[in-house]
Amino acid sequence: MTSVDSQANLNASRVAVIGAGISGLACAQALNERGAKVTVYDKSRGAGGRMSTRRTAERFEFDHGCQYFNATEVSFQKHVEHWHQLGIVEVWREPLGILGQGTFTETKEEVHRFVGVPTMSAICKHLAGRLDVHFNTEVNSLTRLDIKWQLATNENSLGEYDAVIVSTPPQQAFQLVGDSSVISKEIVEHKMLPCWTVIVAFAEQTGLKFGGAKVSDSALAWVANNSSKPKRKRSSEQWVLQASAEWSEANIEADPDEVNSQLLEAFFTATGLAPLKFQYLQAHRWRFATPTTKAKQRFYCDDSQFLGLCGDWCGKPQVQG
Repeated sequence: MTSVDSQANLNASRVAVIGAGISGLACAQALNERGAKVTVYDKSRGAGGRMSTRRTAERFEFDHGCQYFNATEVSFQKHVEHWHQLGIVEVWREPLGILGQGTFTETKEEVHRFVGVPTMSAICKHLAGRLDVHFNTEVNSLTRLDIKWQLATNENSLGEYDAVIVSTPPQQAFQLVGDSSVISKEIVEHKMLPCWTVIVAFAEQTGLKFGGAKVSDSALAWVANNSSKPKRKRSSEQWVLQASAEWSEANIEADPDEVNSQLLEAFFTATGLAPLKFQYLQAHRWRFATPTTKAKQRFYCDDSQFLGLCGDWCGKPQVQG
């Protein structure tokens, strides 16, 4: 934030960051490096947001949110190069393309596709490991007290802070900020659509020769062989099936078993495969996944109240954004 950009001011500042996804953690790290005392809160069990990885009791692992990312901007490339040196990022080289009615057409990309290793969550785990992060802590109240912000869960106070960064989807950010800030109007103008995702481990090999594909004329928008990514467990083929935003919104309150059935059937139709037996099958609903509009700025600040907003809905709906 502009008003706390000097080293002297930051050294005296307690800053709360709400949300431990890539945006919140990157922001927290930048503030921490400039001398602020930063505390990050997240309602989930671990870091990552949509860059997290689902692990099951059967020891399967699925990147059930973000599938891969590019690095075309110089500033971001420096981070990716550092992560690569640390061994937490590698290039995903398997073919990607378009899939429909049993036909796969590869599309060539001029830029590398990166993934976290051994899982996508490795990147955010690395960032969180250097910060004061409190998981399983949902911030439900954000109250302005004179020159401080008071944070609280439904049960407990989380203390007072000089500045607050809200790194959540816009619908959730507005629940905290309300109309109390000059940047409130920026929040209400934006919306994120849901995404139903099915993760499945097949009991036999599919024989499919690609890593991932956009799906045409289907309830599905994307499918990926998670096992084809670098340094993944390959004991069985583990696939991620993501529905389109339109289908997900139309079926937002659908029973997960019905979602499993419909999206698995859509997968077999798109690939032309006969139904296969599976070892694991589960549906996950991302209630806020895809921004519907592009914001005018990459972040928003209310300098008078030391309040900031960030997230992929503010810039490009990508890790790099």
